[in-house]
Amino acid sequence: IAVLISNNMLKTIYLYLLVFGFFTSYSQHDSSTVNKTQLVSPWTHSGTMNFGGTNFSFSGQNKYNINVAEALNYRFNYRRNNILQSHEFLQMFNITKNGDDAFRKSADNLIYHYRLEIDHKQNTNYGFLINLNTQLAPGTANRSFNDATVISSFFAPAIVTEGLTYGFNSNKGFHITFAPFSGKHTLVLNKNVDPLKYGVDKGKRARHEFGTFLKLGVDGFQISKKILFSTHTLLFTNYLEDFGSIDIATANNLQINLTKWLSFNYNMTLSYDDDHNVPILNDLVTNNSNSLNYTGSQIQLFHFAFLAININLDLVKNKFKKGPNLRK
Repeated sequence: IAVLISNNMLKTIYLYLLVFGFFTSYSQHDSSTVNKTQLVSPWTHSGTMNFGGTNFSFSGQNKYNINVAEALNYRFNYRRNNILQSHEFLQMFNITKNGDDAFRKSADNLIYHYRLEIDHKQNTNYGFLINLNTQLAPGTANRSFNDATVISSFFAPAIVTEGLTYGFNSNKGFHITFAPFSGKHTLVLNKNVDPLKYGVDKGKRARHEFGTFLKLGVDGFQISKKILFSTHTLLFTNYLEDFGSIDIATANNLQINLTKWLSFNYNMTLSYDDDHNVPILNDLVTNNSNSLNYTGSQIQLFHFAFLAININLDLVKNKFKKGPNLRK
């Protein structure tokens, strides 16, 4: 059915799915008539932004190197009785400049997670999950901002995965989610980006797959007093084509707090999609001097470390008080 839907309608459907969780959360009202001093807001908000760089150096002949990085992690949750709705935004961006060369984009990730969880037994739940992976700025063949050859952009591609889930949550921020039946959708909505590079059939802007996924997550695990670790990893395989071939998407962050406002950060993202067709080798043919470009599936790895200023984005500090019909 989804194949018959127009691109504009497809975009509308996915935008609706992404905001559906927020509006369903917002529409839930507290009907309790207890004393207001006993009430605890079902909303909790937290987030940080890190901005800094790894290297600002100057050398001879007025040449210099600049490496600037930025990372955002923001989360807001709604907990009402035995229902939890969680929204999380992750965004990472890194640019470099060497001497007179143009700025190059080294990393660019925009990730959104939505989880609806209904408590089942102790630390287990069932519900629904949406995962979105895309980027903000246009990407080029050599990653330079002066390159006119655009190979990717916002929602080109965008990988949307959703499914009915059963999961486990620990008290230390670790969670594992399994979806026996799920959908994965690859969208290439920019007409200037070749959809064939991302496994989408010629003349189309979307690819739809039916399969299963396993998602592993760790939210702000405190390794020590000043060291925090977070990770989100999603593994997907298609039931109908090449079952057992696993697509991987993972985003990881290690933060070492040096002071209240200063930290050392290491961010790493890794992805592999068997349907993606990216350049992997460029050889020179000696008999006619033509260049051959070999393409195929390969692991895409981006990582960078930087010294950063921390900006606390907490909007609401959750007070751990208990009120009737409300639960942490």
